[in-house]
Amino acid sequence: MPISDIKKYRPPPNFNRGVCRTCGKPVVEVAGVGPLKVMFIPVSNFEPEARLPPVRMDIFNHRRMLDVPGSLPKYSGYYPSLLAVGKMIMSGL
Repeated sequence: MPISDIKKYRPPPNFNRGVCRTCGKPVVEVAGVGPLKVMFIPVSNFEPEARLPPVRMDIFNHRRMLDVPGSLPKYSGYYPSLLAVGKMIMSGL
């Protein structure tokens, strides 16, 4: 999905949040450097049979709709969630 296809609705400090102009589903995009971009897309946007990587953490836990069982790290609040994701991205570089 090209970045131009995202209709922005709330630009917080480091993230551009929006919806896809084509399908209307939510997208959170992190600006990268040059052609390197990281795009966060909610799992609910994918078909149930999609092969996705395993979940590694639960972010924005304070906005959860259901409690998710398990021992994954949980992060509540805006900045703690962003910091956790940032650390995960940086560890993968």
